[in-house]
Amino acid sequence: MANRTASRLLLGCLIAFLATKLGAKLVGPTVAAQRFVEAAEQEGARFPRGNPQAPPPTFGSMGPAERKCVEFPPNVDGKWAFHHPVSRRSGEFETGALISALRAGQPRKVWWSPLHNPQPAKAALIVRGTRLDQPEITSRFVSSHYGWPVMKDGRAHREYAFYPTRFGLPSAGRWLLIATSANDWGCFIVTVQ
Repeated sequence: MANRTASRLLLGCLIAFLATKLGAKLVGPTVAAQRFVEAAEQEGARFPRGNPQAPPPTFGSMGPAERKCVEFPPNVDGKWAFHHPVSRRSGEFETGALISALRAGQPRKVWWSPLHNPQPAKAALIVRGTRLDQPEITSRFVSSHYGWPVMKDGRAHREYAFYPTRFGLPSAGRWLLIATSANDWGCFIVTVQ
């Protein structure tokens, strides 16, 4: 029993270490999953682009500005996201680390931040999900509620709009999520417990 606990601890440490070193490079172990990732990235390349002069995000996220799928490390012990709260960036989207702590059928607070302010276009957030190990299981989430960080003087910082959501997925497994808002696009892979 002690060996099993030590092995799990070692695996958790290894995953956390690799996540900090590799960031966006942790992608699917199966050929089928890799095909879904490639198809998503091809979609991202074809997806219309917004104004490239928008301000860069400042949430300290890991991941590429290119439209590539980014994987959150699995939440091995149920506490990883709380002890290592690093958000991820993909293309023109960032999302918060708590998405890596999702449990099947239990929505939780997850923020999604597009590069461009959604207010002028009245843009909705659309998140399409496909379970990589069972692609017939899909999910679609839509939200038109967005907000802004508030400065110390009480003014809204409208350049950094985000969608505060209660987001969930219906079943456990590895999910590929494509987030869009107007011309902003991002792709994330999460493991749901």
